[in-house]
Amino acid sequence: MSKKSYEILLLFLMAAVLSACAGKRNRPVESNSSMRQWKSNQAEFYDNRITVINRRGCDMYALYLSPSSEDEWSDNLIGEYELPDHGVLDADIPVSEDILLWDIRLEDRDHELVEICGKDLSELTQEEMVMEFTIEGGEDILYIYKRE
Repeated sequence: MSKKSYEILLLFLMAAVLSACAGKRNRPVESNSSMRQWKSNQAEFYDNRITVINRRGCDMYALYLSPSSEDEWSDNLIGEYELPDHGVLDADIPVSEDILLWDIRLEDRDHELVEICGKDLSELTQEEMVMEFTIEGGEDILYIYKRE
């Protein structure tokens, strides 16, 4: 495969992943249970308490998760509050050992959206885990690690 063909294929794949994630925009799940069951997936979900750290340089007003295979978002994991820059929050997130790839949506005060699609969150099924959001070189980065 030529370099040009490879670049075109790579651009096509990136566009497909981004459009799949963008289709969920503005559709939070309305849930009255702390355990979530997405419609088309029979996986077992349970809540796991994690620490969320905001190092993005701006306040976060919403944090949503969704299995990459689903069309709907979770409830806002931050709740009715904001998570200020350098703020730390303990949150219960829906996890499943059967689902590896998740999409993540952040929202700031101006309702600007950042979506991270197809992220492997399998480590979050362990206890005492941290999700740290930051910006490096103008790109949103998510670090996942064990709390020290």
